[in-house]
Amino acid sequence: MKIFEFIKLNNIFKNLLILIPFLVAGGNINPESLLIFGEGFTIFFFLTTCCYIINNFTDRKIDRINILKKKKYYPEEKEIFKIFLFFFTLFLLSVFYFNSFHNYFLYLYILNFVLYNFYFKQIFLIDILFLTNFYLIRLLYGVQIFDLDFSSGFFIFFVTIFLCLSLGKRIIQINVNKLAKENRIIPYSIKDKLYLKRSFLIFLSINFLTFLFFFIQNLDFIVFETNFFLNIKDYNNFEIISLLFFYSVLVLRLFFLISKDLIKKDIYEFFLKDKITLIVLFIVVIELIYLQVKAIF
Repeated sequence: MKIFEFIKLNNIFKNLLILIPFLVAGGNINPESLLIFGEGFTIFFFLTTCCYIINNFTDRKIDRINILKKKKYYPEEKEIFKIFLFFFTLFLLSVFYFNSFHNYFLYLYILNFVLYNFYFKQIFLIDILFLTNFYLIRLLYGVQIFDLDFSSGFFIFFVTIFLCLSLGKRIIQINVNKLAKENRIIPYSIKDKLYLKRSFLIFLSINFLTFLFFFIQNLDFIVFETNFFLNIKDYNNFEIISLLFFYSVLVLRLFFLISKDLIKKDIYEFFLKDKITLIVLFIVVIELIYLQVKAIF
């Protein structure tokens, strides 16, 4: 249905980031943890849907000249208001029903959206930080609802990969729209592409080095009294190295696709349909689940 396209229903998978801290921390999968995730996922689905509706409405004129979005469906304004009111009501009801009004990351997401959508979307580089925040707040929301701690390595790893995704989004928009110096779509043009690609490479390298450091530590090559990242020394070297291998495939593939300008659609939509990426991600997630279930028994 076209209405699902308008509310960006396929973006629902971004909210799975809420579960990532739990899996990384090796939490026990049980009815209680599944209930916590279900509640958090539901609340964030209604919240993000409200934000997407507002964003689609405010960007409707720009989207008509954006090749990546010009075929998007837009209902009448009265219908948009009704759709927004419906999801906003569900958001409020879910927050109060699940007693989550004390979770400040919900308000932080709303603040980030308002600032990005109405003030900073057209400001060079600042918009990248706000795009990154949309991912990061989901992640930190998961940390809070599962009552977890996160290390400096955890933070560096995810911030850098989210920065890469945000930079990749802008690089793709420049390529597909062939943006000149003056354009109404984004505050970037062809002349900025090299700078964005270099930034992308730097953050991707930091991300991979952080991940590599994590595995070196857990293979006992380096011993620290305090853990820089997640410690999984209870598992054998083959399991640890296999995770490193699969993540290396993802990183190298992302670098190759962005550096060669091979992605011709929104980066999220591309990876959502990219078979290689989906297969590797599926294997990694299954292995993470297996490792944490194995630790229980």
